Amino acid sequence: MLEYAIVANPAAGRMGLERSRRKLRLLSRQLNCPLLGLDCRSVEEFRRCVAEVSRRCEVLLIAGGDGSFAEAVNSLALEVTLGFLPLGSGNALDYALGRRCSSPAFIQSILRRRWISIPLMLCNGRRKSLMAGVGLDAEAVRRVDLRGPERGKNFLDYGLGLLQALAAHQPGGIEIRAEGWTYQTSRHLTAIVSKHPFFGYGLRVSRGVSLPQPLLALRLVEGGRLRAALLLAAGALGRRPIGGLFRTGRRFHLTCPVERWLQCDGDLIEAGKEFSFELHPQRLRLIF
Repeated sequence: MLEYAIVANPAAGRMGLERSRRKLRLLSRQLNCPLLGLDCRSVEEFRRCVAEVSRRCEVLLIAGGDGSFAEAVNSLALEVTLGFLPLGSGNALDYALGRRCSSPAFIQSILRRRWISIPLMLCNGRRKSLMAGVGLDAEAVRRVDLRGPERGKNFLDYGLGLLQALAAHQPGGIEIRAEGWTYQTSRHLTAIVSKHPFFGYGLRVSRGVSLPQPLLALRLVEGGRLRAALLLAAGALGRRPIGGLFRTGRRFHLTCPVERWLQCDGDLIEAGKEFSFELHPQRLRLIF
């Protein structure tokens, strides 16, 4: 049984940089643990690597982005304590943790097994996630993916994808149902459901709820391109977004008259007309 193990996703945003790999090799020596995953050539291989390693370690550190962390959470064979090493592009989870994962003190947190217990979100009844979106943000991710996986994802790629999505955007309808209330609009821009208040790159998209709280935060943004620009500007400045619908709850159900894309933790998942989000009963131990 290993005390620690590191699994890295070589397809993550900054994993192609030799500097990032040197940092991981240094950390593996400091913890006297294996560094695995750098030879994975597909998402499937990364998932199998996580599943296999989770059977024989106590603390599993995931190096990559938000999508890599979500893939790991969905691939665990046994319950272990997880840590996040932010080497992706957006790294929303890093911001939600107060950027502790980027500090030297994080190694001490690992050695002391300092962790918090957080609930996960279940998307469409099967995928565990920390943040999801239906609408403009998912369409931006789709356009980035269309440019080819070999390009990777960075801030400029996402910015271009968002501009393309905005240019083609046509407001549509959406109905949101939750415990005891229903809301409808014909000017749906994007709907974000999350366990924390951040989107990628430190953009603040809601007042949010803290990671340990057993609540989900929903922010519905209505309007057109101007509203999207204001939301992005507020997020980039770290300001709390204003306007739109904001609710907290344990479950939300979204219905659209036409197919919309769903993204979870920055990865495109599927297109559909109905999307459900609810708290998962299982909690996750996360190094803090």
